[in-house]
Amino acid sequence: VNDGGTDEWTYGDQPRIGNGADMLQLTSYKITSANGAVGNPWFNTFPWINLCNAIVEFAPDISMSENAKKVILGEARFIRALNYMILVHQFGGVPLDLGSGVLKFNQKPFTGFNRENPTQLLVDNYQSIIDDLMFASQNLPVQRPATAFKLSQAAAKHLLAKAYLHRGYSSAAQGSDFQNAYT
Repeated sequence: VNDGGTDEWTYGDQPRIGNGADMLQLTSYKITSANGAVGNPWFNTFPWINLCNAIVEFAPDISMSENAKKVILGEARFIRALNYMILVHQFGGVPLDLGSGVLKFNQKPFTGFNRENPTQLLVDNYQSIIDDLMFASQNLPVQRPATAFKLSQAAAKHLLAKAYLHRGYSSAAQGSDFQNAYT
């Protein structure tokens, strides 16, 4: 559902139970301000990003094995990158500062909107996504346990390649994006 309105997703003519009309608007690009399907990605992703910011910020001080910390940090950075990709696909450049600084955990209510130059913001978004996924691809386990649904390096590398492809087709493109996606 989070890819609605992009080239990765089509709804066809079969509305889903619930917000079917909202989803159909996404595929026709005739979106009204009352469309709940547009607000859901915005309001649902930032709490996850903030939680991941907290894990990244505070996990290094937790008493546990360094290997366990690397895996937890890899998972948090993967999830943060995934949520930022959802936002960037839907809205373009979005804030990296939730009120306490760039990629910092925000503990206090914040009603402002930290918006840089839109072109630079998109560059910063993609760089943050790629940095997080590079970290995750190096720190997650090579294979996930057979008995648990956990992230692995393959998942991080897959999303990293996708991030390079998406950036390569955006205004934030870098000359090496397609080669990096292939690699």
